[in-house]
Amino acid sequence: MDLDLLYLDFDGVLHPESVYVNSRRGIHLRDAPDRNLFENCQLLIEELARYPHVKVVLSTSWVRSIGFDRARGRLPLPLQARCIGATYHSRFHQPGREDGARSLRPAPLRGEEVMADVQRRRPHKWLALDDTDEGWPDEERNNLILTHPFYGISAPTVRQALHAELGRFG
Repeated sequence: MDLDLLYLDFDGVLHPESVYVNSRRGIHLRDAPDRNLFENCQLLIEELARYPHVKVVLSTSWVRSIGFDRARGRLPLPLQARCIGATYHSRFHQPGREDGARSLRPAPLRGEEVMADVQRRRPHKWLALDDTDEGWPDEERNNLILTHPFYGISAPTVRQALHAELGRFG
């Protein structure tokens, strides 16, 4: 079976990118009055409705911070049901030695992380939604929809691009 994937960042895609965490307020938006975490999820659900075979891989720092299960759990059920994994996995990003030592190597840039996952999963078709283009090779930028850091996929031009690019998954 051919695997079609959507690589999904959260911040700057499903809500404004100004997400912070602290012990008192937990994960919250700052400098985004009248905006909510995951406010664009329904738009994504609607766009994906015609493509039930498209699976989601989380490519968000939330997985590194709170784990895959908790990050996936923040999504509405229709998106949770599509999630098959994440680009970040400690097995690939924190190589250890027999003595338990861990590498101090910095985390890869998002584009590098997604490209490594594409190499592992070998999808038939894939698309990434992200608000940063750091680490994306030029030859793969046609698979990236760069979102607006404040409006995410709700920005009209971004939503039009998403609609058009999902047509490839027909």
